[in-house]
Order: sequence, then structure tokens, then C-alpha cells
Amino acid sequence: MSVASQSFPPGICSWDHMPYGFPRWNGTVWAEAWVDRYNRQIDLIRRRFEDGWHVDDLVEDWYRMLTHFDLLAKELGTRD
Repeated sequence: MSVASQSFPPGICSWDHMPYGFPRWNGTVWAEAWVDRYNRQIDLIRRRFEDGWHVDDLVEDWYRMLTHFDLLAKELGTRD
């Protein structure tokens, strides 16, 4: 199925996993454990969405997690 024909919940534009060492939009690179958590959460959202569940709260939690990981990565990066 092509990305153009897939449907996504609001706030999600792809089901792609984040690879290890991927630089985020703000230049941060997450720890591997954080990338694993990101990938597990996107998989959970996808499964629930495809099963017809309401996923707005999961998406909101996912965005909060992304924000926290970005802030922590920036903080840890400035200590080096």
C-alpha cells in the first residue's frame, strides 16, 4: 500500500520507524533506548488505529515523549 493511499490519525504522517543515530529537526540525536521507545509507541498507535480505536490520547502522549526526549538530548549535549 502506498503512503498516499494510507490513512493516518491526526498528528501522524508516517508509520516509519526512526533509525538509530538519526538527527532530529533540531539537531539532537537520541539514545538508542529512546529510539526503541519511539518505535514501540508508533507501532502501538498504528495497531490501535487500524483496529478502530480512538488514538488521540496516544498521539498526544507520543508528542509529549518526543518533546521530552528532544529537550533532554539538548541538555545532555550542552554538558559535553
